[in-house]
Amino acid sequence: MVKILVREHGVYPWQGSLEEDGTIIRGVFYYDGKRYEHGIPEELRHIETEEEFQAKQKKLTGRYALICRGTNRTFFAVDRISIYPLFYGLSEKNDMVISDSFALIEQETGAVCPDTEGMLQFLSTQSTYGNRTLSKKIQTLMAGQYAVLNHETQELSVRDYDTHSHTESYPHDEQWLTQKHEEVLDDVFSRMIQELNGKKVILFLSGGYDSRLVALQLKKHGYSNVICVSFGKHKSRDFNVAKEVAAKLGFEWMSIEADPNAMQHLLDDESKKHWLTQCSNGFRTPYLEAILLRPYFERGILPKDGVIINGNSGDFIEGEQFCPNFTPGGSYHADDIVDAVLARHFTLSGEGLKNHKQHRNTIKTELHLDDHRTYSYFECQELYEQINWRERQSKYVVNSVWECEELHQMEWKLPLWDDALVDYWLNVPIDERAHRKLYYKMVHADALPSANVMTPYLLMMNTIKKWCFPLIRMAYPVKKMLGYLRNDSDYYICDRQTFSKILSYTRGFETNTVTVVCYMVAQHLYSRYFGDVVKFAKEQIKIGKR
Repeated sequence: MVKILVREHGVYPWQGSLEEDGTIIRGVFYYDGKRYEHGIPEELRHIETEEEFQAKQKKLTGRYALICRGTNRTFFAVDRISIYPLFYGLSEKNDMVISDSFALIEQETGAVCPDTEGMLQFLSTQSTYGNRTLSKKIQTLMAGQYAVLNHETQELSVRDYDTHSHTESYPHDEQWLTQKHEEVLDDVFSRMIQELNGKKVILFLSGGYDSRLVALQLKKHGYSNVICVSFGKHKSRDFNVAKEVAAKLGFEWMSIEADPNAMQHLLDDESKKHWLTQCSNGFRTPYLEAILLRPYFERGILPKDGVIINGNSGDFIEGEQFCPNFTPGGSYHADDIVDAVLARHFTLSGEGLKNHKQHRNTIKTELHLDDHRTYSYFECQELYEQINWRERQSKYVVNSVWECEELHQMEWKLPLWDDALVDYWLNVPIDERAHRKLYYKMVHADALPSANVMTPYLLMMNTIKKWCFPLIRMAYPVKKMLGYLRNDSDYYICDRQTFSKILSYTRGFETNTVTVVCYMVAQHLYSRYFGDVVKFAKEQIKIGKR
């Protein structure tokens, strides 16, 4: 028997009926080129075979979660960035339960069954890896996956329908690539502006290239009902650049800067529990921007009938996050790829947890690495980007808008994650995409300021940090504590005692505001699984050295 439990959602509710249509779907999506926000395509009703499901699911693009219950099988899928997670697990009665809520499915699976490896990954990277959650009884679909459940045998199979693979089918012609990029952007923003229907855009504008690109496209397409919102300290370079960009484009601009003490008050016990429960969903760390916006909506400074838009995750698809460890013509082993992933993604809670031996097995399993072969430059970059796509972008970064929908009942758009734009970059040759070579050539023509530009001062400081890193690392705990005491960040939403506890196991290495939120999620929600998180972390550091 299969049991399907879904929550009610105010902005993009579930459409259809399992009883009448055999199908429910939520989100804003396209089926065979036609846009849907309400209702479901006739072709998605009453699907019975996997072949039929595959054929019809291929025609789906956009942001969605889909569940189809047939006579003998149930099929369910998430989109290419898993914006709306789906979970599955066996109930106490040994029935398969499918849900869009970790909390709902946890009630059905019965007694607490903590996943120690999942918690270790969570503290190290800000999410669990693969299909894991923090409960051994519950799993989640990853981006680009669908699952098939056999009702009779209760056998469940999870399959990839998308792996974010680069085909490089476009020519090595910068003029052609630039023109094609403009055509794709025009298509993406023309469709988005039509969907906005004149509503107020609340654009998260940083000092970087990507949110600036969104602002430029809105201006180019004549959309003026925009307010730019920038998060951070007034003294920061990003903050001042964002303000200048908004002024040059003629958009309204405002700053969001919260005192840490006010943030702690804002996160009262009831709202904190709701925020942490809803937004972590048992497998990822909440983003912080949505909770910062709450008083601005409550006081009417920002309109709740507006649409949240940001520039996530343009830098990723454009090639900014290439790994410098791999160079063209090189040949590498599985352990080289593992080392690169560890150095990039497992540093959140210090070197002690980063070097845990279990992480190496996790990465090799996730990427299907073979110790008995070598990998080319292209293969290494492909695998490095694939794990970033599924484990960081689709589990953490997308939370920036998903939380606004969940907490504030806000509509949202992620134009730089539009399927058409993602597909464009998947076809760009690797030498044009590497380190955003092509993208930088295109955006530098815009003549607007950017905090991404490396000044001589920043280049000098980066060089000093590189050569003096061993000494700097020794001073990390002191540096991080001083930063906390000076209120260097809006986002340190814990007291001094809690921050000291975090430093005691991270040793200050890569400790930041996300580390703090990871700790809070783990301590407030999952203490029933693991007890004291600091004790758990220190025990795992000892285990990892054996």
